[in-house]
Amino acid sequence: MEPIEYRNREARRALVLVVVSAVWGSVALVRLLRGADPGFFDALSIASLVLAPFLLNAGLGRITVDATGIHAWRPFARRTYHWQDISGITVEERTGRGYGAHRIKILRHGRRARFLPAPYVDSRASRRWYEELLTQAEDLRARHRAALADGSGRPGGGPASMG
Repeated sequence: MEPIEYRNREARRALVLVVVSAVWGSVALVRLLRGADPGFFDALSIASLVLAPFLLNAGLGRITVDATGIHAWRPFARRTYHWQDISGITVEERTGRGYGAHRIKILRHGRRARFLPAPYVDSRASRRWYEELLTQAEDLRARHRAALADGSGRPGGGPASMG
């Protein structure tokens, strides 16, 4: 099985927002350290500096899919989901505070389901991007079925012993 990587479409936007937040927050921090009177925009920029790592973590996620499973990568977290541990792959809308995104969710045997960091599509995105996400999810399902059928999804990468 040829490895494939999926990244977020919004990675560039997230990176720009993180850089702007870092610069804006750093300027406010320097102003406050030099004794300037704190104002509303100083507090707002310090808050953006605090939130920058979370934005970076959400925006720069990616997954690599190979014969052993799905490897999820974020700047502050890495996980591997082996094919034999996955019971299903779905696409669900995850909403919060008026914002939504269609994300790929993996269901695991006896464990908590997890949303993958990539790919995902904003709920306001075009129909074409949503259909592309559905195609990517179907590719993951096909790879899951193929890995379980040929035994490469099991530990050791070979067929299960019949003993």
